[in-house]
Amino acid sequence: TRGGGGALWSEDFGGGFPAGWVADDVSGICPWKWTTNGSHGNFNGTNAAGYAAPISSTTAGNGFLIVDADSANHFNYGQPSGTTYQYLESYFATSAIDLGASYSSLLLEFEQSFRFNNTLDLVVQVSSDSTNWIDYNVQGGVDNNTASDDPDLVSINISAAVGASQVVYLRIGWSARVYFWMIDDMRIVEGLDNDLELTKAYHGDVVLDYQYSKIPLEQATEMVVGAAVTNFGGVTQTNVTVDYDILRDGNSVSTGTFSFTNDIVAADTDTAWYSTGYTPDATGNYEVQMTVSADNADENPANQTASSEFEVTDFVFAHDYDEDFDVQVYGQDDANGDANPYGHGNVFIPTNGGSAIYALEAAFGANTTPGTSVIAEVHELGTSIQDIVDSYQTVFDITAAHVNGGSNFFFTTILLEEEVALNAGVGYIIALQSEGGTDELWLLGNTGDEDFSTALYGPYGTGGAINWYNGWNHTPGLRMNINPNVVGVEEMIAESGFAIYPNPASHNVTITFKETSEVRNISLVNLEGRIIREVRVNSNSTGSKVEFNIEGVATGIYFINVLSVDGVNSQKLMIK
Repeated sequence: TRGGGGALWSEDFGGGFPAGWVADDVSGICPWKWTTNGSHGNFNGTNAAGYAAPISSTTAGNGFLIVDADSANHFNYGQPSGTTYQYLESYFATSAIDLGASYSSLLLEFEQSFRFNNTLDLVVQVSSDSTNWIDYNVQGGVDNNTASDDPDLVSINISAAVGASQVVYLRIGWSARVYFWMIDDMRIVEGLDNDLELTKAYHGDVVLDYQYSKIPLEQATEMVVGAAVTNFGGVTQTNVTVDYDILRDGNSVSTGTFSFTNDIVAADTDTAWYSTGYTPDATGNYEVQMTVSADNADENPANQTASSEFEVTDFVFAHDYDEDFDVQVYGQDDANGDANPYGHGNVFIPTNGGSAIYALEAAFGANTTPGTSVIAEVHELGTSIQDIVDSYQTVFDITAAHVNGGSNFFFTTILLEEEVALNAGVGYIIALQSEGGTDELWLLGNTGDEDFSTALYGPYGTGGAINWYNGWNHTPGLRMNINPNVVGVEEMIAESGFAIYPNPASHNVTITFKETSEVRNISLVNLEGRIIREVRVNSNSTGSKVEFNIEGVATGIYFINVLSVDGVNSQKLMIK
């Protein structure tokens, strides 16, 4: 809890659906109800043959509340989802909650687990008179069609909605087609008077530009940093300022302070942006560290800091964070095996011209069908994402060696058949699209992208119009490489018998061998020739690959030596 004391009111649903509460179900078939089971809908993993797992809340064993839109739609309207499922509006409302006194700061907290499709809001309404309501959305940054944390812990500053009243009313619900929303262990606690949280630090302007996770040095531009600050206290915070420190590889390279124009009232969030005057001038790992303060001394200093990280590279342009993949995103064919016109990509806007795109780098997800062919695409944009000025395509065949599996990840380099010149200030979509058939194409991805750089090709327009669109907050693992000397996996294998990726690396590398290689030993060797780490293997099958752990090895330049029946081959590896 963020509060300074125990619960003023709580409900763990141990006694069932609380007496006096009202389930407000517009459709009549999808009420909030008390249960100890999870979703019973078609998409619950058992095709409605049983119940999915319940919420992993603190007191899930004695019951919780669920609104199971998937179950109601499945059993009342049937399949398939896209043609017969209905939006079902369903809420529950509490009776009057008497806190016994008024408080300057109040927090509503509960545990939840949910999944939804077709972008919508999970709404919590709060009132002091059951007539005038203030809405709070609690889906957070969870991406469309992706499950939340289980449990997801919610803490809402409801001070502005309650005011000086000692009575609180709550109304909670949504209008959804699928899937489910479970809530348990609700409580109202007294909050702090002065509690500013720096909820988000930005190293790039996600409103007017894109925030890249990796950017080539030649494309670096003046950093515009930003901070989102939320007032979780009950007192308006005045003269809110943020101190920032930009570090490269742990060393400070630029510092400064910027202020918020407005005071921040209770329960409000504000964002401020600042042009730092600093442009990265060397490759390396960068971090922007920020601390917020105001006139009043903060009573919870632990949440006053936040940071944002990115890398300045030699040649790689990226939106994804390769150590934070949490989803797979896809373009797949329909049940009849007909090719859907789906494609996944990212939008990039280079600051400087003069260079060119020579390759794409893709992190293929585990559900990808080995043996499928994909089309690697680069589209030069005009005035909008639908305005394609020029396009370039290369066909690439995916093998089992290119497909990620387990907790490790790697990127496959796809060389373009022709280079694509970059023009300053022009948008480019880099994308992958399946050629068709029953094969599936999946990419690893991140959720929570706030500048919506993802580009999808498909029937997402009015009336199902097929074109390029953006507005999604997931990011596929698909990058741009502007290295004129870039070498693909197949080329590395042809030259030395094996390929290493990623390179540079920091945790693990994947080593893929040529066909029918008979590998005996793999070793990591430093520049002095000393073996740092080695592993014995026996690989003699087509497309074999080995995961090699480099965790804990000091940064620097090393060599990977592969001993096979054909002798020893070596490649350079940079550990960062």
